[in-house]
Amino acid sequence: MKIEGSISITRPQGPGEEYIKISIRDENACVGFVEVNMGLANFAKAVTSLQVPCEIEVRGLEKVGKKHEHKTFEFKIADTIHDRNENAIKEIKKICPKGWEPDLYFSSQNSFFYKDGEYFARTTIRRWVAPQANNKKCECGGIWKTDGYHQNQFCSKCFKTKGD
Repeated sequence: MKIEGSISITRPQGPGEEYIKISIRDENACVGFVEVNMGLANFAKAVTSLQVPCEIEVRGLEKVGKKHEHKTFEFKIADTIHDRNENAIKEIKKICPKGWEPDLYFSSQNSFFYKDGEYFARTTIRRWVAPQANNKKCECGGIWKTDGYHQNQFCSKCFKTKGD
């Protein structure tokens, strides 16, 4: 399987031992699925063709190769100031549409609101679906792709964006 991905190599700052962090992300699935941590000396050896030990964390493999979809989801909850986050979490877990995963963060200023005299909560729901074949071609011969984060279309060969 081939996917549109990205890689980043960083040197996190802070107390403790210095290390290099390598992250690999599936751009269409909007998921980072591999993280590699290694000391500076081992990183230097690795980039000079030596095999070195490292710590690898793998996650979200069930989402790799799929397309990320998301949308805002609003739902009624009891009109209480106390425990509203907990109430929203309990309610969204009960009513979230099948196949979707809700964000359980309800601490932004837009998380709760009144509409038509009733109290609502708002969150984002997400799902990962099999990508559909994209046979549309750019005039340069490249294939039109969609970035996984902003859902913008771009050519895989000349990187022109739709609307240019």
